[in-house]
Amino acid sequence: MAVRKAKQDISEVLHACAAAVDASDADAWADCFTREGVLRDDSGEFVARKERGRFRDGLPEGVRRHFLSGATIEVDGDTAVSRCSFQVVVTPPGGPGALARVGEFRDRLRRAGRRWLIEERVVGIDFTEEPRAGAGDFAASALTSMAPGSTGTFKVTVPAGPLWNNDHAQRIGPMVAAARFGRFTGQWRTMVPGRMSVVEVELPAVPAGDTEFTMDVPAGPIWNHDDAKEKCPAVCASYGGTWNGHWTTIVPGRFSVAGCTFTI
Repeated sequence: MAVRKAKQDISEVLHACAAAVDASDADAWADCFTREGVLRDDSGEFVARKERGRFRDGLPEGVRRHFLSGATIEVDGDTAVSRCSFQVVVTPPGGPGALARVGEFRDRLRRAGRRWLIEERVVGIDFTEEPRAGAGDFAASALTSMAPGSTGTFKVTVPAGPLWNNDHAQRIGPMVAAARFGRFTGQWRTMVPGRMSVVEVELPAVPAGDTEFTMDVPAGPIWNHDDAKEKCPAVCASYGGTWNGHWTTIVPGRFSVAGCTFTI
């Protein structure tokens, strides 16, 4: 009976911990751990109660729902180990909901008075996908943004490296957009988990301003001047500039740069 009661109490802790994340309740989440209880995942290790602000690191924004299944619990006196599969469904602002994460919690627990608390949690991730911030479907938004508008602007997606969550994206997005002389729309999406995300940037169809400067941009291999005349205008336009007629080969047969003029 004592072991059965312990397993029931531990199961309640596992579900309470998941519910705290869904509710964005850092204190309730940290309360599931011992004083020195640690969490380990792909990003590293931290003490839950001391760094409770990190409890949502890497989690996508939106309404979250954890689903736990297949829990196995082994009790040995005042200690226990548990393995539990989980799925996280996230509905970003405006929807739709989608499966965002699949993995496993591997926990060591210890009895603390009348409660069981997590002493160590190792999070194993089998699948993760960041829903973009913002309403609707990202692909549909991209297609819609290709249509001509009356504002003289258009939207494109630009690589931004790995973005771990919406807070990170909202910090990095404006920097990426500024490098393209554009405005970050707040929309983003992870394309390759842990490696590459893209952000949506709004650009002017016709650059405005009275200050000009020139800069070389990567253009792939350019074989001769006739080849440059065909490739460079499009390359410069992709950066929001115009070709100034100059080009240079950096690595023969592999890499050249095009001279572009920009107006800001």
